[in-house]
Amino acid sequence: MGGGHAGAFPGVKAPRRAFSWAGSEKNLNRPKVALITFGCQMNKLDSEIAEAGLLREGFQLVDDPAEADAVLFNTCAVRAHAEERVISRLAALYPLQDRRPGMVLGILGCMAQEHGASFLDRFPRVSLVAGTSHFHQLGTLLQRALAGERIAALEGGRDPEASERDPRAVPVGPRAFVAVQRGCSMGCAYCIVPSVRGPWRSRPLEEVLEECRRVLDAGAVDLTLLGQTVDAWGRDLSPRARFSELLRAVHDLPGLKRLHFVTSHPLFLDKETAALFGELPRLARWVHLPPQSGSDRVLRAMRRGYTRAKYLETVETLREAGAGVEIAGDFICGFPGETEEDHGATLSLLEEVGFSQCYVFKYSPRPGTPAASMEAPPPEVIRRRHGEVLALHEEISARRNRELIGTVQEVLVEGPSPRDSSRLTGRTIHHRIVHFPGLGGERPGDLARVRIREASPVSLVGEREDGP
Repeated sequence: MGGGHAGAFPGVKAPRRAFSWAGSEKNLNRPKVALITFGCQMNKLDSEIAEAGLLREGFQLVDDPAEADAVLFNTCAVRAHAEERVISRLAALYPLQDRRPGMVLGILGCMAQEHGASFLDRFPRVSLVAGTSHFHQLGTLLQRALAGERIAALEGGRDPEASERDPRAVPVGPRAFVAVQRGCSMGCAYCIVPSVRGPWRSRPLEEVLEECRRVLDAGAVDLTLLGQTVDAWGRDLSPRARFSELLRAVHDLPGLKRLHFVTSHPLFLDKETAALFGELPRLARWVHLPPQSGSDRVLRAMRRGYTRAKYLETVETLREAGAGVEIAGDFICGFPGETEEDHGATLSLLEEVGFSQCYVFKYSPRPGTPAASMEAPPPEVIRRRHGEVLALHEEISARRNRELIGTVQEVLVEGPSPRDSSRLTGRTIHHRIVHFPGLGGERPGDLARVRIREASPVSLVGEREDGP
C-alpha cells in the first residue's frame, strides 16, 4: 500500500462458508458469487465489505469458482506482475464460462480504475468493471451484469462506511483490518496508487472507533489500522487531528489485545507517535517503515521527500522509545538510473538498520507515473540486485532470530500452522511468526507464553512455557 505493498501484513481470515444473508430458504436459489482478492491489506478489507453487501442483497458466497454464477477479482495494480496474475487467473476461467453460459466475470478495484472501460474492449468475456469507490454498489451492479448488461462503474462513488461492514456475517478471525485513511497524496515517481485510489482521505475519529468496536465485539482481538500513509492520518481533517490521538483512543477500547498500523511514511512518523511505543502496552513493537532505497540520489528521483539521514533519524527516534521496536522495510531494486553505487547504499542501509522483515521488489514501470518514461537498468541487472538484497536480508533476519533462542515470548495465537496442523502459529508483539505445539485448549486470539528453541530466517519454533 502506498509506500508499502502487499505482503506487509498477510491477513488471517476464517474459511468462508457457503452462506446467504439471514439463512432464508428463498435465498438458496440466489446467485452464488466467488470473490478472489489480490494485493494489499486494503484490498482484503474492501473484499470483506463487498462480501457483507452481497450477503445483504441475498447473494451466496462460495470459495470454488466452479460453483459460482459470478466470479469477481478484486485486483492490485501496484506492479505489472500483479496484473499478469489476475489476467492469467481470468483466462483460466474461460473453459468454465464456456460450460456455464451466463456466468459473469468481473474486475474490481485498482486494475478496474487504472484501465477503465477499455477493459471491456480488451476482454470481451468480462461484463463488470467496477472501480475503487464502488464496492458499496456491488450487489446492484452484479444484478445488472447477471441480467446481461456489460457495465463499467468508474466515476463518482464513495468510500465505504462503518455501518456497511458486518464482521459477524463475514468472519474476521482474531486479527482484523480497519481503514482509517484511504488514498494517497504523496506522488512518488513510481507509484500508481494516487491515480487509482485518489488523494488521502482521513476518516473521523468517532467513525473509526465505531468500526473498531464492532469488529472487537465480533471476536477480533488484534486490530491493524490501515492507510496508504497511515501516520499522516488527521492532517486533512477539520479541525486537524494527530495520529497519536487515534492510537491512544483505539488502544483503550475493551477487548483489544494488540494494535498495529500500516503503512507508515518516514516523513510523518513524529516523536509523539514514537513515544507511544514506550507507553502503550498493547501497541505492537513493530513498524512497517519503507525506505525504498538507501541512496539519496535515488530517493530524490523517487520523490520520496526524505534523505537517508532523515530515515535513520526516524529509526533512532523509534528505538529510543524503548521496548525494542522492530523495523520492517520495502525496497525497490533497479529503479531508473540506479547505479552500482546506489545499490551498494541500499545494501549498507539493510545492515545499518537490521530490518526484522523486508519486502523486496523488482522495479516495475506503472503507466502514467513519472518514472515510466525513465530508463531502467537491464532486466538481468535488476534480477541480480534483487537477489543480493534478498540474500543479505535473509542473513540478517536469520542472525536476528537466532538471538531469540532461549527467550520466552508472548505469542498471540492465530490458529493451526498451515504446514503442520499438529502445531499452532502466532505472532509475538514484535510481529515475529512462532510455531509451537499446543496443549489442547488454545483458541485463536489467546495469548501464550512460548520458549523459543529454534530459529530460521522467516520464523521461530518453540514450546509452551505454561498451560492454556
